[in-house]
Amino acid sequence: MPDHERGAASPGDAAPLDPSLPPDAPWGGFGAWIGASAAFGLALLSIALLLPDRRVELSWFLPAVSLSTAAIYTVVAALALLDASCRVHGRSLGTATAAIALAALSVPRALSFPGVVPGGLHGVGSQTSSMVVALIVLATPALLTAAMVHHGGPLRRPGRAVLTAIALGVGGAVLLTALGAVLATVLPATVDAHGAYTGFSRALTLLTLVPTATAAGLLALGHRGDGRVAPSVGGALTLLLLQELLAPFIQARFDPLWYVGNLLVAAPAPVLLVGQLGLYRASVRAERERSMETAALYAATRAMSGSADPDGMLATIPRLASLALTAVSGGTETRCTLVEVEDGVARIVAEHDPEEILNTGGSFPLNEHPPLATALRERRVVTRELTSLGAVAGTIARRNRVRRGAYAPVLRGDAVVGALCLGLRSRRREGLAGVASLALTSRRRESLRQLQYAVARSLSVAETVGEAATEVLAHIGRGLEFEVGSLWVRDPRIEVLTRAHGWHGEGFDLDRLAAEWDGLRLCPGQHLPGRAWATAQPEVIPDLHRLPDIACAPSVSALGLRGAVAVPIVIDGACTGVIEVLSFQPRPAGEEIVDVLVDIGGQLGQFIGRKRAEAALHESAGRLAEMATTDRLTGLKNRREFERLLGVIPGQRYAVLAIDVDGLKPINDGLGHEAGDVLLQAVAITLRSLVRAPDVVARVGGDEFAVVLPGAGAYEAAAISERMRRAMHAVTVLEGGARISVGWAAAPAGADPSSTWRAADELLYRAKRSGRDRVEGTVARDDAADHAISADGALLTEVFERGTVDVVYQPIVDLRDGRVLGCEALARPAGSAPAASVAGLFDAARRLGRIRDLDWLCRRAALREARGLAPGTTLFLNVSAAAFLDPVHEVDQLLLLLRWAGRSPTDVVLELTEQEAVPDLERLQLVAGAYREHGIRFAADDVGDGHSTLEVLAALDPEFIKLARSLSTTTARTGSRAAIRAAQAFARDRGATVIAEGVESPEVARDLLELGITVGQGNHLGLPASAPVAQGVRLAI
Repeated sequence: MPDHERGAASPGDAAPLDPSLPPDAPWGGFGAWIGASAAFGLALLSIALLLPDRRVELSWFLPAVSLSTAAIYTVVAALALLDASCRVHGRSLGTATAAIALAALSVPRALSFPGVVPGGLHGVGSQTSSMVVALIVLATPALLTAAMVHHGGPLRRPGRAVLTAIALGVGGAVLLTALGAVLATVLPATVDAHGAYTGFSRALTLLTLVPTATAAGLLALGHRGDGRVAPSVGGALTLLLLQELLAPFIQARFDPLWYVGNLLVAAPAPVLLVGQLGLYRASVRAERERSMETAALYAATRAMSGSADPDGMLATIPRLASLALTAVSGGTETRCTLVEVEDGVARIVAEHDPEEILNTGGSFPLNEHPPLATALRERRVVTRELTSLGAVAGTIARRNRVRRGAYAPVLRGDAVVGALCLGLRSRRREGLAGVASLALTSRRRESLRQLQYAVARSLSVAETVGEAATEVLAHIGRGLEFEVGSLWVRDPRIEVLTRAHGWHGEGFDLDRLAAEWDGLRLCPGQHLPGRAWATAQPEVIPDLHRLPDIACAPSVSALGLRGAVAVPIVIDGACTGVIEVLSFQPRPAGEEIVDVLVDIGGQLGQFIGRKRAEAALHESAGRLAEMATTDRLTGLKNRREFERLLGVIPGQRYAVLAIDVDGLKPINDGLGHEAGDVLLQAVAITLRSLVRAPDVVARVGGDEFAVVLPGAGAYEAAAISERMRRAMHAVTVLEGGARISVGWAAAPAGADPSSTWRAADELLYRAKRSGRDRVEGTVARDDAADHAISADGALLTEVFERGTVDVVYQPIVDLRDGRVLGCEALARPAGSAPAASVAGLFDAARRLGRIRDLDWLCRRAALREARGLAPGTTLFLNVSAAAFLDPVHEVDQLLLLLRWAGRSPTDVVLELTEQEAVPDLERLQLVAGAYREHGIRFAADDVGDGHSTLEVLAALDPEFIKLARSLSTTTARTGSRAAIRAAQAFARDRGATVIAEGVESPEVARDLLELGITVGQGNHLGLPASAPVAQGVRLAI
């Protein structure tokens, strides 16, 4: 997991100490070490200045110092590596690596000095030796700086870490030695012929100030690495700084300043040794105290292993803690109390006292107990005299005769959840709080188990994924104190994550976030859910304010949400979704919580997988059922299904049509059965396109079809039969057109369906005997009244006889400035008022199978009258689904009509009306694509009402979305606003324009503008009028 997700310290912060290790550096902190080292160095310098300025040549001095330094560095490295191996902690690895490198470098320095090796080292001259010495002087502060800022941490593989430190140290020393040998051949000499240092040598010496200055800067910025190791390294660097400041004043060899300078170069070794010995001493002391606590914890574990009662554990732990403290303090009997802290109140969970004066269940405000409040606030052990307690806390203390107390905070992650309160005479260290932490951890684990059980119960009764997701997110939020939860689901078609379900706590306003999340699609690695999806691993962000770009919405930080966790949902090895939870508090989730969330994600994944499998089985069963009830050649119902549906006709009037394809046998004989199949398919498509959605069309024999018309009477049956017969004349198949004979029978509610079907079949044969391509029908005796034509039917007949309708145009307006952007053509019966309703007229046309004829009649009239509109006006034309999908009326006919009317296809928008269901979405896509090739655009009419479903929107992919009046006029309702936002999200994704219908008042227009809808249509914006009145319309969209 990345460091920023584990809540690691920022670069400017000191590394956190391992709680299992001593909290402070041994024998003082930075100030003490630096001061002592500076004093030691200045003492040596004073001695050098007081001695006479004369040369005393001691040829053994430098080799002895170098070899002694190497030995000391070796001991330092051994102690540091031993600490890393035993404590399984990397706090000393930086020191070990530096010590190994410096020990390895000191050896060649000693051996290269003249006289140490008889005859000298082969190939090593004075220039090489001097260059190696210069590099050692340069490398020492750099290595010590790296050791000082080293951040240690627990080691997973201590053996490998030790070998790596040794390899790095030895390898670095070898490389530096080799580099010195190479540089000695190309750089100027560092010592002249008289043994004095050259200017180049002094320049190299000044370079050592660079790593030392870097160390000082890091120290000032707070980069001190591990607080138990860095002080001694800082002391060593202090001595090197004194040596670097002294170097420019050293004029010759073997004078007092020369000896002091070389001693200062070697001085870091004993300083590091003292620091490492102090660390070893502190570790031994800590290990002794740890063994005592381990014994107490072992006793606690054994006591709890026989009981599954969390309350019993809580009662046992304080007693064992008290006994452990008594053992450590040398027999002093001590009272021990475990308190749980919540909302500023300390509640006594369990306690132990040798005199059995117990107060379990009591509580008191934290402000009455300053020492306890201080311990919790500062997260450290506090030992105080109990002299300033409040009323309740003071009473408890006096009753138990406790005069002095020690308070150790109990932490869960970064949150303070309780405290261990001890009545004692001497100070104890923080490790005793681990005993109390075990008790509260047991309670916490029990609550986590209860959360898992609650999730399992919810999943066992949930019916849908949405219901399950909402319940699971609610359990997570309430059980783990999160404010917002989301379930992001992967769309396998386009490989993105979308927010499918959510939950939020009481009082949290989610509208702002919901608006930003609507339509949001995340790719792998994008934002927090995308990262969890890409890695298939839990992702934890302790504080979103530090990583604002990781949030899915800009408002997350603005609303105060900071902590975040995302857990992938994996099904069969593939990530199918992500659970994301957000909280107000910056809170790095502990491993226990992450493990529980992963388990919950697995349970939810199994539930989703099970529901998908059930859906697939249901779909398969549906396909099998459809195959059992469908004719394979034509896609219509087969005879078995027709007879079943005929027997369950609702209690209403109905009609049955028996249809036979004329001349099928000669086609089969002359052109083959494949040709006959093509003819049957063409007839089936035409028949299906001429009836309503509830009507049943079936193939009941080789060339026989049947139709059931629920709710139809004799008039509708006769009209639809004739309509079918005429439509076949327009179907051209192979070498000729299709022809059918039809027999129909209408019956009242309750009439025997089998008798009606037999009557229609007899009339079919009468039609065939009478010459084929004919329609024959009959009416049941008590259905004779159905011959009377309704008023709408009469009006429809009149419209077709006259061959024309009136057309008015209603403007579509920009709500921001009132500009007219286009107009919609509305048909009216001849002589009707502009606001007259034509719903009955179109209903009669659908009932009688004449909707296509009426649709084309209105379309021709609209384009004819549109000649009075300005050129380039965007014209919205209503079109029924039946007419749009009719194979007889294709795009070419509309193009011819537009050419006749003198209008460009790019000026036309076809509005698919909501009154009819679309039976074939694939054909809808194909037909719409054919129209779009010529520049014709589309609008989905009355979205939110009728048959304008999401499936139709996705298939049509309209350029305009017209909101139904029922949504535009009820924007105050939550459901309406949600539907409007969904339509806006779809429009943004598809680049469409949203138009609100039904704008009948200024208030409605204002409310729509507040929702971000800028285009509207309604009587408030403009009444329907004839073309000359609307001639000022200009092209704008």
